[in-house]
Amino acid sequence: IAWSIDPEFDRLGCRMTATILGLIMILVAFPVSRLIRNQPQDYGLLPDGDSPVPNGAASTTAKAQVAASPPGEVDFTASEAMRTSAFWLIAFGHGFTSMVILAIMAYLPPTEEHERLLRRLRTALRDATRRATTVGYGPRFLHSTGQLHKGGPATGVFLQLVMNDEIDIDVPGEQSFTFSVLKRAQALGDLAALLRRKRPVLRVSLGDETTANLRLLVDSVESALRETAERRQ
Repeated sequence: IAWSIDPEFDRLGCRMTATILGLIMILVAFPVSRLIRNQPQDYGLLPDGDSPVPNGAASTTAKAQVAASPPGEVDFTASEAMRTSAFWLIAFGHGFTSMVILAIMAYLPPTEEHERLLRRLRTALRDATRRATTVGYGPRFLHSTGQLHKGGPATGVFLQLVMNDEIDIDVPGEQSFTFSVLKRAQALGDLAALLRRKRPVLRVSLGDETTANLRLLVDSVESALRETAERRQ
């Protein structure tokens, strides 16, 4: 894909590449998916817990449909499971992990120095707030954790970091905008979507000196959190 959309060479371009990929999905991936079998019976197996039908017995009889539990295994109905403490421990355990999050959305180049600084920032905020924290490079995180930010529980707190791009590249086949403009539009769109859903979000522009300003931001946050912790003692 990278070869076909390389802006330095006049090759296929983004639109033709997307068209070819779509045709491959229709002509190859979809027919292959039809070969996938979804039931144990398709492989000559039985669902977990079912007993083989005795020879000579009619497969349509009710007796042949009754599942036999292996020795030592206890089966629960939904109502029985909800009356156990294990069910609620598991439910609340999974629920609490997504109830309160602090997300750092970095529309920055994923360099080693940025990775180190963002890790320091995330760790400092995690230790100070005792919240689950995440870091995602934009705009690629929009297709993964970005869906949780806007579609999940309204309990997240969000920090968006943006910068001025030093290098910009034209989008092949497009005259009205560049990749830098596209990235800024995605960041602004994500910000607007969070605000529209009344999510608390702070946008910080690191300007032209991205790495230096990010280091200054991290140092300032760590210092402020230390001072706050000292005053509480």
